[in-house]
Amino acid sequence: MICLVTPFAVHCAGCFYYLLAAHYHDPKKTWIGAVMDDFLHQSIWDRYVTAIYWSITTLTTMGYGDLHAENMREMIFNIFYMLFNFGLIAYLKDTLDSLPKAIRSSISHFLFYSLVDEVSEMKAEYFPPKEDVTLQNEAPTFIFCYRGSANVNNLKLLKEIVSHEGDVIKPKSSGSIALLVAVCEGNIKIVKFLLNQGASVGKPDEHGWTPKNPAEQQGHDDIKELFE
Repeated sequence: MICLVTPFAVHCAGCFYYLLAAHYHDPKKTWIGAVMDDFLHQSIWDRYVTAIYWSITTLTTMGYGDLHAENMREMIFNIFYMLFNFGLIAYLKDTLDSLPKAIRSSISHFLFYSLVDEVSEMKAEYFPPKEDVTLQNEAPTFIFCYRGSANVNNLKLLKEIVSHEGDVIKPKSSGSIALLVAVCEGNIKIVKFLLNQGASVGKPDEHGWTPKNPAEQQGHDDIKELFE
């Protein structure tokens, strides 16, 4: 999209600016007539390159001063073109800033999606707050959290399981730990309940992650106080 928008804007602005000069009653008092004698009879290539040169130097705010408005029409057009450039540059900057995030998302999906795809009741949260993706063969610096289903986040259901002598702190067959999921969700009520049932804050899951890690990295201060 960037490769199309910028050249199109440069081309249109240059051509329109040239038309203003070509249809002005005094060709010598135009932006191109001031630097190119009898420009109407010059080669179309020379005129086009000159117009594109002006358009690019104006778009990039370089403005060497060799090509400038010579009459009121050209001044008005320059004003609107420069205002348009403000919006275009802001759009391009926003687009470029979003590219790294899109690339990281694609990488994380490729590396981790198969891990959580087998667990139908969960979905992956690829980027915990303020953390970057860890590529293969790098030491992990973030916690890969799961968004739990109602089975984990329903306190009433957990209490009912306990009332029937069920074990809510035992790791699931997938290797996930209820306390770790609750911490990732920031669900302090579930965390308190699981701690009262004897859940260990230092017990790692199959990936070596403990409930303490997401509490620290995601800034759950209230949960961290419970762990102390």
